[in-house]
Amino acid sequence: MSRRLPGQRSIDHSLRRVTPIDLGGMLLVVIAIGWTYESAAVAGGAPGPVALALFASGLTFLVSRVVGSVARYLVPLAGVVLVGGLALGLAGSPGARPPADPLAYTNASAALYLQGTAAGLMLFVMWHGAAVRTLALVMVAALLLATLAANSQAVDALIVLPAAALALRRPHAIRVGIAVFAGLFLLAFLASVVLGATYHPGKPDSAAERLVNSALSERRPALWHDALVLMAQHPASGIGPDKFMTQSPIARSDLDARWAHNGFLQQGAEQGVVGLVLLLVLFAWAFLRTWLAAPPDRVGAISAAALAALGIQACIDYVLHFPAVVIIASALVGVSVVQPRIERLFEPSDERELIRS
Repeated sequence: MSRRLPGQRSIDHSLRRVTPIDLGGMLLVVIAIGWTYESAAVAGGAPGPVALALFASGLTFLVSRVVGSVARYLVPLAGVVLVGGLALGLAGSPGARPPADPLAYTNASAALYLQGTAAGLMLFVMWHGAAVRTLALVMVAALLLATLAANSQAVDALIVLPAAALALRRPHAIRVGIAVFAGLFLLAFLASVVLGATYHPGKPDSAAERLVNSALSERRPALWHDALVLMAQHPASGIGPDKFMTQSPIARSDLDARWAHNGFLQQGAEQGVVGLVLLLVLFAWAFLRTWLAAPPDRVGAISAAALAALGIQACIDYVLHFPAVVIIASALVGVSVVQPRIERLFEPSDERELIRS
């Protein structure tokens, strides 16, 4: 009779604990991929990049969960190493400018660093002992400095979310925090819809619009308006994946505006209402899966904060088009739902509260 190694037992245990909501999330990914190809079949376009990003995010979630069941710290450690490697120019797209801009787009590089910073904070929470915690803090500090060096005002503001998550300790507070992070993302999305819907060229700006324009530039609400108009004109299947740049009047006139600078509204323009809803539901599923993790811990809170930061930035920029950013965020969600076996994250009073609940 063969004996199983401890790591194999951990993987088997993790697979047995796959829940209906996990399977539901993977089914959502499959449906989203299928709808991407359906939209392309009806309206044309290039479905490959979007479908590949969806597939990679779903696969990363599963791999992260399985690997995390063996040694939970391996996933955020891999994230820190990957982001650090990109920052040092060991990888990245052609034309990248390490160390501040490995993705050759400042805001995307800053989003990548923010996810890496969140991974470093996870290591700080998981590890115990002065030496390894100091190492984790050094990693966090380096990635935080890289985030600030990228000079993205939006990400500089959003870095407060993972820091706030670190302060949450009790299970009830962690779940409230995750709900707040999800609410902030939803608020950002709704605000972008309102700004895009009310945008009119040549119309005098209100005080709120002038504030937005000073922070984001007027072009963004104009692009959001184009995306909403295209979605209203083609609500069923959209204009086709990767066709916003050829259908938006602003995108046709300005090569730098070929993206809608809002991943959700661009998804709606290119894949119709169904495509928009599927992407929003995938984000909602990720928040819900983190919220339902038992027991809730600061790793889950940090993951939800990083996810909210990515979602909020995706409402004002095209960061979802960069696979490295999406993959690392998916990995952090995956490890957040792994039940901690070795890490002692709560005080004894918190553990009693868990037992009572």
